[in-house]
Amino acid sequence: AFSRFAYLMNIDFSEETLASFGESFSLFLYNDAGIVKTGLVLTFADPSKSENVIKTKERSLPFSFRTVLFQDFAVPREVVFRSGIYKEQAVRFVNIDTAKNISFDYAFYKDRLFIGTSKDTLRAILDKQQK
Repeated sequence: AFSRFAYLMNIDFSEETLASFGESFSLFLYNDAGIVKTGLVLTFADPSKSENVIKTKERSLPFSFRTVLFQDFAVPREVVFRSGIYKEQAVRFVNIDTAKNISFDYAFYKDRLFIGTSKDTLRAILDKQQK
């Protein structure tokens, strides 16, 4: 269950943010040019409401996930995201460590939130889920 995982991994979410997620989630490890990158797919409790909660908390998402996704990196409390497109899918991203190709990339697809710690990680997870 994601709520237990979030508690055990010290994911820094408000109660409102945590309540926006369902219990089902997937953790991915992706070989990105010889370096293992991490990804998550989280389901939403109420997709229309949950997406809005995530959008309002966007600036602090990488910091909230730092204990799971960025253990060895300094992550600012707030960041500024940029937008992109992958196969007609809207993607939001911010670089965490450009020298090591570490980023926080995310996309909404159906009733889920997809997260990757590199552009290629997110793309691989999206490709797998969209088959």
